[in-house]
Amino acid sequence: MELYYSFSVLIVLAALFSYANLRFLKLPGTIGIMIIAMLVSIAIRLLGDSYFPDATKDMFQLFNSLDFNEILMGAMLNFLLFAGAMHVNILDLKNLRWTIATYATGYPPEFSSVS
Repeated sequence: MELYYSFSVLIVLAALFSYANLRFLKLPGTIGIMIIAMLVSIAIRLLGDSYFPDATKDMFQLFNSLDFNEILMGAMLNFLLFAGAMHVNILDLKNLRWTIATYATGYPPEFSSVS
């Protein structure tokens, strides 16, 4: 399957999971989507060999060929950090600027392990 179609399927699944969360679970979005995705993944894993043996075998080969360290550190981490930065309240950041600057440059003496 081409990359474009793979992303399209993932976006449609995320939309369906989000609707199911909003309609039935009523949990915060990220938590509800994660729980539904985990349940669907477990169901696919348990029932995949029975109903889709060829697709299951192809997926195992695909997952074994991937370098998850490179995918996580090289691709996904950028988007996760960007998404986290989008939720930062600038006023809170401004109020805590000296604390952040202190922790960013070195530990304060009360947290130092040197006696």
